[in-house]
Amino acid sequence: MDNKITRLYFDGKTNKDYCMVNNAIFKTSDGNIIEIDRDETYSSVENGILSMEWRGIYIWNSDTGEQNYDIPKEVFENAELVELELEDDAPDEDYNIEITEWSTNRYDCEELEVAI
Repeated sequence: MDNKITRLYFDGKTNKDYCMVNNAIFKTSDGNIIEIDRDETYSSVENGILSMEWRGIYIWNSDTGEQNYDIPKEVFENAELVELELEDDAPDEDYNIEITEWSTNRYDCEELEVAI
């Protein structure tokens, strides 16, 4: 079985009917801060509930511009989602996303039944 992570899943709440997330910042269990980006985004917003699937994820090195697709699953074990960085051109200053669940496996994210 492949030990690499290629997808991330996020569930949360938002106050808009669109998704404008640029990347995600994680703190790994050993204290390293990593920036995760992706090749493809699939998202939906329904009644204030946001679901996102990121495919083709990679660790982005903003200093060198390098993309590292070789991400072992251990990178995300006990990792903490520090923040989602929004796109620079997000249209509203009051745009808000609160992630309530994230996972490397879709079946680990719980269905949210709460609307804001």
